[in-house]
Amino acid sequence: KTPTDSVYVGICLETAKQLADDGQMGQAATLLLATEKVYQTTPLAQLNAEERIKLYYRLGRYLNKSGKAEAAYRKIQTGISFGKQFPNSKWASFALSHAAFLLNTKGDYDQAVQYAKQAVTVGERANDAFAISNALFEKSKAIDALGRLSETRADMERAAQLLEKDGTKPFDLSLYYTLLAYIHKANNQPDVGFDYFKKAIALNQKTENEAGLANNYTDLGFFLQGLGRYDAAISYLQQAIELYKDSYGRSLALANLGAAYKLNKNYPKAMDYYQQAIAALTNGFRPKNLQVLPTRQAVQVVAYKVYLLSFIQEKADTWLDWAKATNNRSYLKNALTTYQLADQLIDFMRWEHTGQQSKLFWREKTRGMYERAIETCYQLNDAPGAFRFFEKSRAVMLADKLNELGARQQLPSAQAAEEQRLRQQVTTLQSQLADTKTRPDSLQTALNTAQDNLDRFLKQLETTNPAYYRYKYDNTVPELPDMQQWLGQEKASLVSYFVGDSALYVLGITPTGAKLIRQPVVRYRQETAAFRQLLADANAQNRNFGQYKVLAHSLYRQLLAPLGLPDGRVIVSPDGFFLPLDALSRRADQPDFLVNQYAFSYTYSARLLLKDPDRATAWTFPGPQRAFLGVAPVRFPAGLAALPGSDEALTQIGNGFALPTLLTGPTATRRAFLTQSPGHRVIQLFTHANADTSRKATSEEPVLFFADSSLRLSDLNNQPPFGAELLVLSACRTGLGANQQGEGVFSLARGFASLGIPSIGTTLWSVENQATYRLTELFYEFLQRGLPKDVALQRAKQQFITEGDAANQLPARWAGLILVGDAAPLSQGIAWWVWALAGVGAGLLLLAFAQRKHLFQALRR
Repeated sequence: KTPTDSVYVGICLETAKQLADDGQMGQAATLLLATEKVYQTTPLAQLNAEERIKLYYRLGRYLNKSGKAEAAYRKIQTGISFGKQFPNSKWASFALSHAAFLLNTKGDYDQAVQYAKQAVTVGERANDAFAISNALFEKSKAIDALGRLSETRADMERAAQLLEKDGTKPFDLSLYYTLLAYIHKANNQPDVGFDYFKKAIALNQKTENEAGLANNYTDLGFFLQGLGRYDAAISYLQQAIELYKDSYGRSLALANLGAAYKLNKNYPKAMDYYQQAIAALTNGFRPKNLQVLPTRQAVQVVAYKVYLLSFIQEKADTWLDWAKATNNRSYLKNALTTYQLADQLIDFMRWEHTGQQSKLFWREKTRGMYERAIETCYQLNDAPGAFRFFEKSRAVMLADKLNELGARQQLPSAQAAEEQRLRQQVTTLQSQLADTKTRPDSLQTALNTAQDNLDRFLKQLETTNPAYYRYKYDNTVPELPDMQQWLGQEKASLVSYFVGDSALYVLGITPTGAKLIRQPVVRYRQETAAFRQLLADANAQNRNFGQYKVLAHSLYRQLLAPLGLPDGRVIVSPDGFFLPLDALSRRADQPDFLVNQYAFSYTYSARLLLKDPDRATAWTFPGPQRAFLGVAPVRFPAGLAALPGSDEALTQIGNGFALPTLLTGPTATRRAFLTQSPGHRVIQLFTHANADTSRKATSEEPVLFFADSSLRLSDLNNQPPFGAELLVLSACRTGLGANQQGEGVFSLARGFASLGIPSIGTTLWSVENQATYRLTELFYEFLQRGLPKDVALQRAKQQFITEGDAANQLPARWAGLILVGDAAPLSQGIAWWVWALAGVGAGLLLLAFAQRKHLFQALRR
């Protein structure tokens, strides 16, 4: 009988380690999976409980090296869970560090940092040098990937000192030296960095570690090309290619070699090496010429998508640079095709990242690619292609959030399990193929079959469960003809902006045409900054109105005039902060504001306007007390000024709706708002907000104040979807917040949009109370006439200017309220007199019934 005590477990652990050291990862993992069952069948008193963490840590490592990354992560998580019982265990620290390693591999850097920090803490309690240094290394890798390399110097110096003193981990110490080399280069100390490389190379030469040397030469080549020492870089990279035995490492060296030739403007050589790098990662891709690309299906099954994306993007950039250097239009077309493949790869990667910071990092990382793709479209005069890249570059996280809200129709448990099984099968085979040096045809065939099975399953979902499929898997964006058809129905135009590092791109679309222009970005940035400052300060605007008119006209000439849009409704898809275009002027010598020419509304992306047209927002028969919710706390907790008159303005607005719900004074609490809001068609708030986080040194999130407490932007994440079709935030700066390039401003307005509210009225700066009340009242007056929301807001602003004094004619008083989202007219609820007639009718029916019942009872007597 096989013993099942702690001695047996220890023997299994060491045997598995020996198998792994001999390269037999699969057998090592199989042995530990069998050993795991011992803990399920043996009383814990007979076992060493801490060794259970060690088992799961090693099992996670061996499974990952066997190509089973998802299974590895699950086992590591189990080890971390058991590790909580042993806060001083080095094995708990190793498990946390390996979780960080796996997350780094996936590109989920934000989560990796969090796990690594925990690993450092546990390693310090265990007083284990390698546990601490390993955790610091994984933490530094993730922070480096997030673009904050300078923050890691102290951590890596500490990690290196720990291993230098230990003396038993030369390979790991060489990795630490490499990262320290890059840190010193970033700190303008390249000579110190080169010395660290020499130390790393010496360690691997002493131990005859060819894989370690190959890594050193690859990193050193990249290091030198960044210093402009191309010949030396090429020499080291060629040595690395000769040493590498695995396709993954070889691909990195090939790509770095391509970069060295590209920087040296040897485009044919650069292109050839990028092509080889792509082929090294993409099984079965054997290009015969530079124009050939792997298929969409081929890149979909690649395990190392992060690196493949980089290689494909670099190849596209090289085509573009080569085209500009030679004025060759065919090279531009090759660049466009290559950018399109990179964009498809980004779609495959999107759902693999869970942390918000990691998602924002990837939005920033891909932004440069989209700028270059739009530049290619500009060179080709390809407005349809530019529109696609404009749309793919922005508000992806918001679209994903709305997708999640829409996927209310969940799969039955059997289908959900099948979906998970098919995905796991594809992931396992991807990793196995990536880590197999020989790449047998049978393994590639199995992967292709597994991907085909998954694709068939998803295609079947499109028919059997279309709502689930549409929300979770359909990543399509509207094509330009579809957008133009929709604009024709709406009698509107669309203008979209992309603010790049080298240029400002402006795309104007009408039902019958499209125009793409490029403007100087430095001038745009300078003038918008000065313009926004004047807009938000009525006194400064009044004192410097001459400067204001010049700026307003100059921005008009940059942003709208070249497009020649017809008068009427214009939807603006900005890139970053909202700029109230109705405050621009057609003339520089006197105010000729665009509010008299255009009815503006704004959108985070055009696809959000067209997405899910059958969304249930047509509240054609709202029940009593569900038409309008108004909130006006009037007085607030200490430190915030009262808003006298806001309750009166709210009552005036509420009179236009059937049986409104008004929360004023002490009843306007945070809880009352969250309880009542999801069930109302229109929501109006007169309150205070602290939403302008863009000027704070610390990342404070937007907050909205009520009579008793406050509501943070993050609090909205746990709320159910709202049923409202319009929410108006008449509070200071609710449209401002931290600008995340490619995603827009993370403001209160965006927070409510993420709950599924299609139309948001929001303010861009603080406005005098009475002006706010009057403008909001006028907006609702025009809404009640059945006008589209954007036209209603335009008419409200026009009347406000006409009936006001000179001070109220300043844009600072009226331009700050904007409309974000759907601009269709309010769906008409039943007016108060219909409810009154219905109530009278119901009363008469009840009276008649009572009389009939009384007569019947009398006859019976």
